[in-house]
Amino acid sequence: MKLRNGSYRDFIPDHYALGYKLTAYGYEKYGEDFWNKVTHDAVRFRGVFYPFNRAVERYSGRSYRQFREDAMQYYKERCLPDSITAETRHVSYESAKNNVIDYQVPYSLGMTVFCLQKDLIIKYMVFIFFSGGKETKLRVRDIVIDDNYSYKNGKIVYAAYASDPRWATNRDYSVIKILDIYTGKQKQITHRSKYFSPEINDAGTEILTVQVNIDGTNNLCRLDATTGELLYTIPNTGRLFFTQTRYINSNAAVSAARNKDGNMALVKVDLTSGVIENLTPFSFNVIGYPFVKGDTVYFNASHEMADKIFAVTLTGKKIYRVTNNINGVYYPAVNGKNELLFSAFSAGGYRLAKLDLHTVDWKEFPAVIFINGNNKFFTDSMIKMTGAGILNTLNDSNFDQYPIGNIKNQVTKYRKSFRLFNFHSWRPVVEDPEFGYSIFSNNVLNSFSNTIKYTFNRSDKSHTVGFGSAFAGWFPVLSLGAEGSFNRTVDTAFGKTVHFNAATINTGFSIPLRFVGGRTSRYLQFGAGYNLEQYYYTGVGKNVFSNKAIKYMNAFLGFSNVSQQARQHINPRWAQSVTLNYRDAFNFNNSYKFVAHASFYFPGILPNHSLVFNTAFQKRDTLPDLFSKVFSYSRGYEALSTRQMYKWGVNYHFPVVYPDWGFANLLFFQRIRANAFYDHTVARARVNSLLTDIKSRSTGAEVYFDTKWWNAFPVSFGVRFSHLLNTDLLNPLVKNRWEILLPISLIPD
Repeated sequence: MKLRNGSYRDFIPDHYALGYKLTAYGYEKYGEDFWNKVTHDAVRFRGVFYPFNRAVERYSGRSYRQFREDAMQYYKERCLPDSITAETRHVSYESAKNNVIDYQVPYSLGMTVFCLQKDLIIKYMVFIFFSGGKETKLRVRDIVIDDNYSYKNGKIVYAAYASDPRWATNRDYSVIKILDIYTGKQKQITHRSKYFSPEINDAGTEILTVQVNIDGTNNLCRLDATTGELLYTIPNTGRLFFTQTRYINSNAAVSAARNKDGNMALVKVDLTSGVIENLTPFSFNVIGYPFVKGDTVYFNASHEMADKIFAVTLTGKKIYRVTNNINGVYYPAVNGKNELLFSAFSAGGYRLAKLDLHTVDWKEFPAVIFINGNNKFFTDSMIKMTGAGILNTLNDSNFDQYPIGNIKNQVTKYRKSFRLFNFHSWRPVVEDPEFGYSIFSNNVLNSFSNTIKYTFNRSDKSHTVGFGSAFAGWFPVLSLGAEGSFNRTVDTAFGKTVHFNAATINTGFSIPLRFVGGRTSRYLQFGAGYNLEQYYYTGVGKNVFSNKAIKYMNAFLGFSNVSQQARQHINPRWAQSVTLNYRDAFNFNNSYKFVAHASFYFPGILPNHSLVFNTAFQKRDTLPDLFSKVFSYSRGYEALSTRQMYKWGVNYHFPVVYPDWGFANLLFFQRIRANAFYDHTVARARVNSLLTDIKSRSTGAEVYFDTKWWNAFPVSFGVRFSHLLNTDLLNPLVKNRWEILLPISLIPD
């Protein structure tokens, strides 16, 4: 269960890494059709509990536990040699206890090593100087897609992530940033670009980078290092896909490249003509991270079950195997003392390591061995599975040339009306006292969404049927909804329960903006809506009340600014959040209501602790409150809603223990955390005709359990104890209160 659910404490590869190995083993051991039969059985639920596990057992003849252990043993026998000899030694800095830290992409600055530190558990990614076992932090790295960066003469250049504010996750960019390690100042030189793997030249005047176009094509580009202006796009006549690049000199560069067959090679590129010269043969070895030192290029390549470091000479194209490690080593760099620096994988993260190149047996490594070095993993039968090499049989086609029947198959614009209503999933509604079902629809372009909802309120025995739509094809996003409620009740002052039905229609717009880039993620959303709610009284109520409608508008604004967050962080170390909500009824005087909330997040005493300040404010007019209560009242009290209220609170969150324990593949406990809080609310109201400030202060603690259900669904639930420091006007006898805290959406979509 720990392998499947992960851990806040230890380095555990994710479900993809585990599943990839089990999948490959199943094909290798039980044949090409094994997983086809397993998945067909699993989706038919042949076996009520754990249908997938039961299907694996049915077609392998082994229990699922034994199947997994057999797979792991299979890899051990092929990956680990009988005797292990260490040929690298770590730099003196060792991994911290109960932590996983990566030290990646090292460069030598004389006696100092400069690298990227990526703390997977407690911190986020920073550039650091490393000397004599001591670290000096330079700067927190911006949000990126790829960890790779390059360094020359005091300048770091890397590609950072930037979102499109309008299209959020559907469109993003990769922009070039340059950091001066001596001043700590950073500047961005490109905007709305799609550049990757930048490399700055020795003079600091030009940047060589990979451009990935939206049509899938790929080019090497030369940019002005000051302005980011595109100087020259290098021809790519071979239609290669370039990855990491490095300058050889002002006229040539070396790059790892993939051809249309999926093979990779290290190539030399003429920076004017684009002429390609292979330094290594094309093969299925994964190649990357070249580093040029004199006439030699050091690079990573997969070979015999591990990613190793190789070298190739530019003149003779002779290949040498520099390391023969059993675990992956990456990011080779050579310093002035002829020492090879690199990052070596370990259970505690990637450790800095070095190897004296004078001790290497510089024996030429035949190209044929280099090409055939990965045949220990699969048998020949695996390579010949159905569909293998199918891409080589496909040709580029012009669709205009191929008619379908008597109609020419022309390329046309996609019809936005295609499958407007495409109901794809449902979920129960579990929001006590309301229970029901929701059905969801999204069109193919995901620009038109719909929800049909039915709920039953167990408190007043009412039923509600509703429909909501949102259209995001334009800007702003438009919404429309309608809802009908039946058999609703309200208690009156004269002791009678009045029954009524209600119909509601609402329409509105919203503008969601997303500014992810730099070291923070910022979100801004604002909009407004119009609501009409008509009441129809039944029974005795229709003789007392008129069927008057409430027409009101609402306006809202939400903003958040969130810093990067490490895995063990309960909350971001730095964040701000503000929400504003205003509602006003058109056909009722003195009916407006304004509510504001703000939260501010700060680091705690220890790295994983979090200090949070909350504030809230409410102002409404004199009419009895028409609108729902959204003010964050002091915990433990029955919430009041007066003409003016304000609240402030302080929370201190901290982890208690990381159990990494579960049972029966049903429930897995990842973390238990606690929060100590103090709330202070002042509600201004008239009491016995006197304007009075009603204080509601409470203190207490919350304990939360962060869990995974069915090895997939994260759920956090908790228990809260509140001690009331003032009298609760609605429950005068209550001084202490216990509450169970459940997530609003307990059941996922």
